[in-house]
Amino acid sequence: MKNNRKILICTGVYNSCSLYRKAICLTLFSCFFMLSGNAQEVNKRDTTVEMKEVMVTARSEIRKLKESAMPISVIGQRQLQGTATNINDVLARTVGVTVRNTGGLGSASRISLRGLEGKRMGMYVDEVPMSQLSNFVALNDIPTNMIERIEVYKGIVPYKFGGSALGGAVNVVTKEYPPVYFDFSYELGSFNTHQVSTVFKRTNHKTGLQFGIGGAFSFSKNNYKMTLANLDNRIVERDHDKFNKVMAGMSVKATKWWFDEMKWELIFLKTRQEIQGIDLDVREAYNHSVSGLTALTLKRKNFFLDGLDFDFDIGYIIGRYGLNDKASNRYDWDGNKLPAVSPYGGEQNNFPSDGRNRSNELTSKLNLGYTIDKHHGINLNVYFDRNSLHPNDSLMDKALGFQSNFPSKMKTLTTGLSYDLTLFDGRFQNAFTLKNFIFSSHSRSIDVYSVRAPEPVKVSKSYFGFSDAFRYKFTDDLMLKASF
Repeated sequence: MKNNRKILICTGVYNSCSLYRKAICLTLFSCFFMLSGNAQEVNKRDTTVEMKEVMVTARSEIRKLKESAMPISVIGQRQLQGTATNINDVLARTVGVTVRNTGGLGSASRISLRGLEGKRMGMYVDEVPMSQLSNFVALNDIPTNMIERIEVYKGIVPYKFGGSALGGAVNVVTKEYPPVYFDFSYELGSFNTHQVSTVFKRTNHKTGLQFGIGGAFSFSKNNYKMTLANLDNRIVERDHDKFNKVMAGMSVKATKWWFDEMKWELIFLKTRQEIQGIDLDVREAYNHSVSGLTALTLKRKNFFLDGLDFDFDIGYIIGRYGLNDKASNRYDWDGNKLPAVSPYGGEQNNFPSDGRNRSNELTSKLNLGYTIDKHHGINLNVYFDRNSLHPNDSLMDKALGFQSNFPSKMKTLTTGLSYDLTLFDGRFQNAFTLKNFIFSSHSRSIDVYSVRAPEPVKVSKSYFGFSDAFRYKFTDDLMLKASF
């Protein structure tokens, strides 16, 4: 009976424990039962065992990032969940980040990290450079409810990201959904703005195959009022600034094959954006684009060698885009009709446009990380990008009287070699990276002021660069960071 009483007591403790403590309690219960059974053979006295509470703790991914040697700010789900804001609004509240918007939803925006912007900084989604999508999609197009966190690197770009950016980076990490998941959201905003997004995921536990499908639709009339400084601060309403974008995608991922992760993705995007005039009331001109992307991701730890991690991405995108500006009349803000910019029409510039440009881009990234021991690690990153542009605007050429746009090809190859050093039980960390940048392009150009035969233009450049970042952790709450 004494043994039975002890079993009931421990069972009650087990049922009241959390998930982590149940495993610990089961182990203690097994040991306690054997000890109590053997105790009767040694002596007939009761044995009392005091079970103390055990706390299991683990560092979150966000805390690990903040404690790394990189100068970084992390925006987690707490700042993202339940908000109707977009990525630009969230980034604008981050110290050291400046976001400049030229208008409402869908308008061009520039993100600056400590004064550096453009090509000096990189935009990434799940550590994959967005260069192949820069003409068709922006970070701001990703719904916030699909984001796990946003990493803002101020100064040094992590070597595993690849690419040529040196001034900083913004990496959007999307959510890793449960095995079976469905999500639908609808947001209504000012100026007749509507945003819809949905995600569905299903996992087969036997085969390890995961299937996902999702999409997003954004629309805004952007009919807010603006002040025209060139017209004595006259206030008018933007009446030709509508924007709509459709994004749809699917993915298939295998996690039980030879690779730890093998994922194939297919994405489709379509955009139409009207152009709002400033000097005159533009009524018909608009930009349009449609594109398709396919990508393959392969990952494996201990890749043919213990301690060697393999990560490979390759993607191909086909795009069609251009400016449609061929209205037969122009209008001022009083509604007066004016002649077009040319006999062939047009509301902007000095010529009409009916752009039907094509682009093809291949991009790939290889990352090999090898952990020598707990103190030393090396990493090799190779990033390649090949882009070919085929502009086509027969209406512009007809108005100018000669061909003004020519095909071009660009290639970039960035190779990075990094060394990680960890000392003093992890309190000191240092990451040194050496990079080589190779860029080449060739096209043809023509002097539009004195028409003559197009001349070939070739550019080839090669540079070396390096970066270093270190961190020393004095206590759990006090550390020193520096980077160059």
